[in-house]
Amino acid sequence: YPRMDFVSRDRYRHAIEGIARRCEHSEIEVAEAVISHSLEALRLDAADGLRSHVGFHLVSAGRYRFEQSIGYRPHARERLYRGPLAARGTIYWGMLGLFTALLAGGCAAVTYAVTANVWPAIALGLLSVVPVSEVALTVVNRLAAWLWPARTLPKIDHRQPVSGAHCTMVVYTALLTSAKSAQHVIDNMEIGYLANTDHNVRFAVLADLKGAADQRTPADEPVVEAARRGIAVLNERYGLPGERPFGLFVRGRTWSEHDKTWMGWERKRGALTEFCSLLRGATDTSFEVVEADSSIFPGLTFVITLDTDTVLPRDGARKLISTIAHPLNRAQLDPVTRTVRHGYGLVQPRVSMSLEGAGGSLFAWLYSGITGVDPYAGAVSDTYQDVFGEGSFTGKGIFEVDIFNAALGDRFCENTLLSHDLLEGSYLRTALASDVEVLDDQPSSYISHCARLHRWVRGDWQTLPWLFPRVPTPTGHEKNPLTRLHRWKIVDNLRRTLYPPLMMLFSLAGFAVLSEGHWAWLVLVLMLLGFPLYF
Repeated sequence: YPRMDFVSRDRYRHAIEGIARRCEHSEIEVAEAVISHSLEALRLDAADGLRSHVGFHLVSAGRYRFEQSIGYRPHARERLYRGPLAARGTIYWGMLGLFTALLAGGCAAVTYAVTANVWPAIALGLLSVVPVSEVALTVVNRLAAWLWPARTLPKIDHRQPVSGAHCTMVVYTALLTSAKSAQHVIDNMEIGYLANTDHNVRFAVLADLKGAADQRTPADEPVVEAARRGIAVLNERYGLPGERPFGLFVRGRTWSEHDKTWMGWERKRGALTEFCSLLRGATDTSFEVVEADSSIFPGLTFVITLDTDTVLPRDGARKLISTIAHPLNRAQLDPVTRTVRHGYGLVQPRVSMSLEGAGGSLFAWLYSGITGVDPYAGAVSDTYQDVFGEGSFTGKGIFEVDIFNAALGDRFCENTLLSHDLLEGSYLRTALASDVEVLDDQPSSYISHCARLHRWVRGDWQTLPWLFPRVPTPTGHEKNPLTRLHRWKIVDNLRRTLYPPLMMLFSLAGFAVLSEGHWAWLVLVLMLLGFPLYF
């Protein structure tokens, strides 16, 4: 596999060496056995790109069967991970429940010791469940990172040009409110292009116009014309004869009965849904401006979706493409549930804060944390990816067009989902490529931060129906296809939305109930609030 990423080559080589040391075969014989298993899978099914890949037998689901076939003797550590530690979900959620119960019980016990009254102790114990769960979650995530270390996803070699079979379009989803905002997203897209020049990687602005009382307003034309001019300038500057690397897609407004306004249908979710339908020949979309080479639409395999201010660093597009295109990561759709059960239909990069965004204000600097590009970018710990083999989609990433259409087309009811990322990532099965990095901005003020948080909280509670056995669809209801992990993510998001008000209520209730020891209670509250910082 000459196009294999060097990290994947090293992993396969180490796997062969390790297997050879624990069985009565040389490394050459082990390698020959791997090839034999791959060829046998190819003979049984010529279209099986998963089991015919050597990595399937060395580092993926086919490893155990391959070991048995050559007489491999597992290490004690391997027996531990394949035995007691194999029940990862039970261990993770068991530890989380145990720590939460112990901490809540401790709060109740302290209250009873001070007041000698059962009911205040029970009340404060129940009120403490959500606040202390944040402490328990921090501890359990740290233990999980120690038990199950971070690993990089296999990739093909991103140093090679993107092949025609993996042709990709990078789209910047934007809300065009003025000519200045249109030029801003175009300037950011130009930076992304200069850092990711490749014949088979195209760039486009996927835009909506801001909501209005009418379907069209006099202010629309200057905004759209500014976007047209910006795209034309880029194509003239960087395009080749017969080739336009930049495109513009602007949707018209449709009437929203729910919001009582004319706006882009279903906002960002609708834009991506209609865009993927357009790529596969749909003619009933709401796009009014399509300035791109339509001849390349059928050959586009992947789409990278970014926000207006997202910075795509050097070779970031190739790294994402090389991850999702690897045979071990290619999505396999379950035709019954219309969800991805093997591989990944979507790959989410690590999102870091930009230096420029962090310097916008004191508030942005405080909340941004570590900023800029990590020059030694490697896999970082993420509980969901390391423990369960799945990450979470946060709105930026790469997905396969056909898988997106098959899994999400006509899936959700209109005007029901404001925060769609979590559900889309669950249906498509998301991988977190934590060694691939993009940069984004932190809101520069407390007001803008709260406005964004308000949207997130509203969206999180709109996913509540997906905790039940049956979920709504445009034609009625269907059996809930989400796994236990996906439903836990919804619960965890709801828990986080309840944390601030319940923490405030818990604090005030403690001061009201305890007739003495107010300073001790204040110390306890501050310890709970600051606990994540101790790590």
